[in-house]
Amino acid sequence: MPTSLITAAQLTKRREAQPAPVLLDVNDASVFDAQHLKGAVNANVFEMNFLAQVREKLGLQPEQPVIVYGPNSSSYASRLAADKLVAAGFAEVEEFRGGLEAAIEAGLPLEGDAAKLKALQQPERAQGQLPVDTAESQVRWIGRNLASQHEGTVGIQSGYINVVDGILRGGELVLDLEQISCIDIGDEETGGVLLKHFRDMEFFHIDQYPLAKVQIEHVDFNPHATPGSPNYEVVGSLTLKGVTAPVGAKLVGDSKNKLTWACQGMVEIDRTRWNVIYGSGKFFQHLGMHAVNDHISVNLKLIFGGK
Repeated sequence: MPTSLITAAQLTKRREAQPAPVLLDVNDASVFDAQHLKGAVNANVFEMNFLAQVREKLGLQPEQPVIVYGPNSSSYASRLAADKLVAAGFAEVEEFRGGLEAAIEAGLPLEGDAAKLKALQQPERAQGQLPVDTAESQVRWIGRNLASQHEGTVGIQSGYINVVDGILRGGELVLDLEQISCIDIGDEETGGVLLKHFRDMEFFHIDQYPLAKVQIEHVDFNPHATPGSPNYEVVGSLTLKGVTAPVGAKLVGDSKNKLTWACQGMVEIDRTRWNVIYGSGKFFQHLGMHAVNDHISVNLKLIFGGK
């Protein structure tokens, strides 16, 4: 049976029917705890065990009528929950697509604290200069040739960002090449050969240039980006092997709380711009199995500030 859409007025009437439908709030538990429709029960549709929660924790049966709602009409949470329930055999599922936002606007009976909900929707933002958390952050590299690839990590020595009202404005990161690792080669001896090779002058010449530095010089912030999509485009410079050249990246970043700011992203760099020329077809011919792609992928997971 297809899902029916209902309005706030219809919701009020439906709840007076017998048997009364179960009102299922599919928001995150933190939102439900802050405020929800009176009498609603909660199962987060984004949890992998959503249907198990519905059946086992809440005890809902397929023959029971259910009304689902999420945060608002622009969210797909309630329609996703309705589709899951119908596919699982629930015979009578209705969707109040306007969600909690429409319920508040319509003055429907609620439980919880409006101030608590507002605090969730407008969290405190990180502020000031925040040091990099070297234990929680990670810089991971991937290098490739025609037939295979290797990957590993690079140590982080130090760094910081400047944040104004939760928005990234600048910063720097110092990488420790002495701590470069390869994590995909199980054989220690073979992995050691590769890491020793990285120290050579045609690679990173680590004995002479043990550190690399990233300086953020310009930041474009997109306040309209949806969560999980890049909301920052940063441009700056990378100093590696004594060479400084421009570098840029798209990042997903935000305050975790008033003390912490986090971001993730990926940078593609052409290593030859920093005189890392081993196996490059730009500089050598007849490389055969020794050819190595010029581009290196660098994946960033960076945490700044406190907990």
